[in-house]
Amino acid sequence: MTRTRTSYAGFLPPFAALCALGAAMGRWLWGRWFSVGGEALQGYLFFAILLGFVAYAAKHREDADFSAEPAELVMAAVFLATGILAFRAVPRLAAAVLFMSALYWSMRSSMPREDKIRFAALWPMLLLSLPYEPSLQFLLGYPLRRLAAILAAAVLPGVSASGVALAGGSLEVYVDAPCAGVGMLSWTLTLAGGVSLIFGLDGFRSAIMLTAGLACAIVSNAFRAALLYAGYAGLAPFGFQRYESATGLFCFALSGILLASAARRMGKARADSGGFLAGTNIRRNFEPAALLLCVVSIAVFMAGRENPAADAGGGPVRWPTSWEGQALAPAQPDETAEFFTRDFPGEFMEFSSMNEADAEEGYFSETQVLMRFVRTATRKLHPAEDCFRGAGYRITPTPLRADRNGRRWSGFIAEKSGRPVAVRQCVISVPDGDLAAAETSDVSWPDVSSWYWDTARPGAEHSPVALAVTVVEKL
Repeated sequence: MTRTRTSYAGFLPPFAALCALGAAMGRWLWGRWFSVGGEALQGYLFFAILLGFVAYAAKHREDADFSAEPAELVMAAVFLATGILAFRAVPRLAAAVLFMSALYWSMRSSMPREDKIRFAALWPMLLLSLPYEPSLQFLLGYPLRRLAAILAAAVLPGVSASGVALAGGSLEVYVDAPCAGVGMLSWTLTLAGGVSLIFGLDGFRSAIMLTAGLACAIVSNAFRAALLYAGYAGLAPFGFQRYESATGLFCFALSGILLASAARRMGKARADSGGFLAGTNIRRNFEPAALLLCVVSIAVFMAGRENPAADAGGGPVRWPTSWEGQALAPAQPDETAEFFTRDFPGEFMEFSSMNEADAEEGYFSETQVLMRFVRTATRKLHPAEDCFRGAGYRITPTPLRADRNGRRWSGFIAEKSGRPVAVRQCVISVPDGDLAAAETSDVSWPDVSSWYWDTARPGAEHSPVALAVTVVEKL
């Protein structure tokens, strides 16, 4: 009986840490995981880890040798106290990292001594279950695609990288599609951490696996970009450009098989000491199962449509006929406008703005108005600066400006080949979908990021139905 009570007492620290996590971050995490546009897969990963630990605790309740070291409990307490004290002073994601770290160290304190080493990858896996992708996308989305373009251009003869475009002669192929950038990085790191848990790698080997996952993500993005360019340029017999998502999955599959093979060999070096799924057939059959899953996924994506459909519902869009006192006329989309619409789930229209004198003479002015209409909060509504950077422009930010309706517009100067343009952007709320009234709407956001975070959260005050307006003026 004493041993059983000791086992129960050993699981009190993780239970307390989990209660603190739920009390402080539960509502925020649930909204970021499972609301519209949320990171549900990361949420499922967290609950899978939690259920796995509960099953582990039940299995070891009677025979666990509770050997919590004071340093582990101190680490858990330090992370927990820091998270509570800094809760209102740091971003929610940073606070969640502190609480998850406290949960890890409390879990570690309740494990038998021999399992502490084998479950080192539990810490990064808990952190990877956080809804970090939107934040990382705003920070690293463009740099990762830029790096992929540079590496792909290095192996393609006669091709150079311009922004996130691969340019060769008159052909330009943009690195901006599913399974690229942050998405590839996120899932490759998750796979690296997962196989580290499955094969019971220690902290040093898990760190090697995560580093290898980072390298695989970078190389996979570049490899995928090179394959797509080869397809568009006719350098490859197979038309990779017709199956962009499947090409990305193929590259991810290669990374997965490589990481699984490396983890299994590292696990064997530990003399089959076990792992999170020790005693099961998963460890032995992991590579064939991963290969089969990737092949099936590629076949499904090849059979389906490649590009997402436009937002369903709401009927046809009635675009405004004037903007800021000037008439709007549909324009012939150029390469920049086509880049704006790439893999975009909303509806897009490009206009040329004309004043009355120019209209009477039949001339267009030097102003373009790009409008993107969305009915749901989506991170695929990229900021305009990302699109211009991707097209090879050099960006210089300019101060916010207010229009006559009090709306604030963010802006920048974009320059390419010595030709500068002034760009300003604003996301305007149109909850009833009446785009004709958008010009006078007083609810707006100066950038895409603030619009997304203000409308995607549960219980948001404003509707995500919005019109993103980008005005481009030649200087």
